[in-house]
Amino acid sequence: MIGGIVSAPIVVILAISGLIYLFKEGYEAPERRQLMQVDQTWRPKMSYQQQWEFVQEKWSRNTTAMAIPQGTDKATEFSSGIFSDKSLIFLDPYSKRINGTINISESDMNRVRKLHGELLLGGFGTKLVELVACWMVVLIITGLFLFWPRARGWRAIFMLRIRQSKRIFFSRSA
Repeated sequence: MIGGIVSAPIVVILAISGLIYLFKEGYEAPERRQLMQVDQTWRPKMSYQQQWEFVQEKWSRNTTAMAIPQGTDKATEFSSGIFSDKSLIFLDPYSKRINGTINISESDMNRVRKLHGELLLGGFGTKLVELVACWMVVLIITGLFLFWPRARGWRAIFMLRIRQSKRIFFSRSA
């Protein structure tokens, strides 16, 4: 019981931060949509090779990938780095200008991910989250052991035990 009380606040934090992180794409979509939008004018479009060279020249980071836009009214997305060190830059191929950049390490969702993975405590937080996860497995297994009805088969798991004593949930004798 004490283990559950001690680990409950951490489990609640993990549940809430995990729920928030589920909606990452929807949360970041408006900013990305704004950076992806380009004004398709009469100017000729740069070739992909020219775009790559332009970004290499203008961006201080080492470009590692390019995402080809899905439509003619979209910017070309270039990326650099991986995981939390990843950065994105958006290039308007018609006007030859940078629409903007996104640094993953500075985003709100990166902070939520760090809260969920390490409770904003670095390596110690990661170990604490893993310890609580292991402890929750122990609590679930022991809880099932205490709840499991004796010698009544699988149907007894799903049957309500309302006709028995009020302490049915606290004792193993059933």
